[in-house]
Amino acid sequence: MYFSSLCKFLPISEKEKIYLNIVKKRFCKSNIYYNNNNNIINYNKRGLKFFPFCNNLKKNINFVNINNKKGINFHSINKERKMASEVPQVVSLDPTSIPIEYNTPIHDIKVEVYDIKGGCNVEEGLTIFLVNNPGKENGPVKISSKVNDKNVSEFLKDENMEKFNVKLGTSKHFYMFNENKNSVAVGYVGCGSVADLNEADMKRVVLSLVTMLHDNKLSKLTVVFEINVDKNLFRFFLETLFYEYMTDERFKSTDKNVNMEYIKHLGVYINNADTYKQEVEKARVYYFGTYYASQLIAAPANYCNPVSLSNAAVELAEKLNLEYKILGVKELEELKMGAYLSVGKGSMYPNKFIHLTYKSKGDVKKKIALVGKGITFDSGGYNLKAAPGSMIDLMKFDMSGCAAVLGCAYCVGTLKPENVEIHFLSAVCENMVSKNSYRPGDIITASNGKTIEVGNTDAEGRLTLADALVYAEKLGVDYIVDIATLTGAMLYSLGTSYAGVFGNNEELINKILNSSKTSNEPVWWLPIINEYRATLNSKYADINNISSSVKASSIVASLFLKEFIQNTAWAHIDIAGVSWNFKARKPKGFGVRLLTEFVLNDAL
Repeated sequence: MYFSSLCKFLPISEKEKIYLNIVKKRFCKSNIYYNNNNNIINYNKRGLKFFPFCNNLKKNINFVNINNKKGINFHSINKERKMASEVPQVVSLDPTSIPIEYNTPIHDIKVEVYDIKGGCNVEEGLTIFLVNNPGKENGPVKISSKVNDKNVSEFLKDENMEKFNVKLGTSKHFYMFNENKNSVAVGYVGCGSVADLNEADMKRVVLSLVTMLHDNKLSKLTVVFEINVDKNLFRFFLETLFYEYMTDERFKSTDKNVNMEYIKHLGVYINNADTYKQEVEKARVYYFGTYYASQLIAAPANYCNPVSLSNAAVELAEKLNLEYKILGVKELEELKMGAYLSVGKGSMYPNKFIHLTYKSKGDVKKKIALVGKGITFDSGGYNLKAAPGSMIDLMKFDMSGCAAVLGCAYCVGTLKPENVEIHFLSAVCENMVSKNSYRPGDIITASNGKTIEVGNTDAEGRLTLADALVYAEKLGVDYIVDIATLTGAMLYSLGTSYAGVFGNNEELINKILNSSKTSNEPVWWLPIINEYRATLNSKYADINNISSSVKASSIVASLFLKEFIQNTAWAHIDIAGVSWNFKARKPKGFGVRLLTEFVLNDAL
């Protein structure tokens, strides 16, 4: 239906028809279409804003930004309009959504697990043996597995392999012909001198393997485990292999790795194969939950803002049939979330509070709230991140807690655990500088009535979490777990490998520590030292958002959050040090597996 035919469906005056034609000529180069409910769908509505006679028209048209994509389902437009909020733009070229890959090449890989007792076949592609030599760090490579191919078996004899060593992460591979005269690649990855690998060791092994996969464009990979691993480490091997193998090129228009060919088949040989087979699909779910979170974190702030992130959360909820609601500024004002609202005042993007809910069938034995910090970009506010080492260029990652919670929502919504009700929460906003920004010295009031003196606008995350924690506790949950890139001090206390966990309930913290072991996402228990609370005292308000001392800032931040919890068991996970892979310059997606393991195995 063309633009001039709008008159058939809208009650407009003759004067409006004249201006409508002007709008068409000057602003709308593309056609306008309508769906079965006579709702008008237009890619460009900009022109209507400039014509005072079109008020009636503007009220009647249901505009939906379709981003010039083909294949739009017009029948779902009304539903889509209800779920999505319009993303503010300064210019029309500004992005309005986060590009997210839901179907990755990893989903197409067929994974089969075989028992190693029958020997391994070397038929095509790349075959890699994971080998170690307990007690000898640089010990020689010895392949003990039975190989069902004479040529390959002859090549792998000790006299040929002993010139190579099993040092952790070392790798070699060779091209040769098997007994069927097919060209195959055969090699190994060294797993070191210890009998039992940890998650850091396994990651080094996987990275060596991924390098070989990227260097050799083959359709099949076979991995032969000559090392002992438990089910959790085996699943971690698969998750990490999938995650590190996948490349994120969403924002490239050129220089894409167009020749990248992902494997189509992964064969794994291991002792007692039946024990491990059930971990394969769970690993694939954990991989994508982590990769989904990574996509959100990696998206730059002009793509990932409070509105587009909340729209992405709704899209995820609808795919998983989760309940959802997004609270806007009006609803947040009614809830008196003054701390959270203050942080977002300087941004052109309005605050959006994400609340997704998973309810299992049957009796609910535990209710859990998972709260993720969601600062889509942290400039520091008027306390600008200008000092060397402030990493302002990386501050898109300050919503990593929100991403972890949404990644967990994907895993939980896919695996569907029983007897639990999970609330996935994030107070999303952007901490920017403008004439409307909150200022150092302001006194703001949180939703529990506490007044807060803003000692530093760059200590904003705890302000948003304060209102989110109050909201979570009002849901009547048994556990509250928040996860946040809260304090840069974590880089100095635990580095880039371990997250810190704080809390008011020893039983809950022990559950999280156990989840850390089964997920292979390391967490270390740190204390909340109550005598440090005095450093948060304010002369003018109930509490200051920053300590009067520079010492123990991660602990003091936890003390601040504790002020907004009354009686519920609560844990705070600070992931500021572990969220970003500085060497690879990409997110880790840390926390997705940790939270999911907590929900699946430890919460009950």
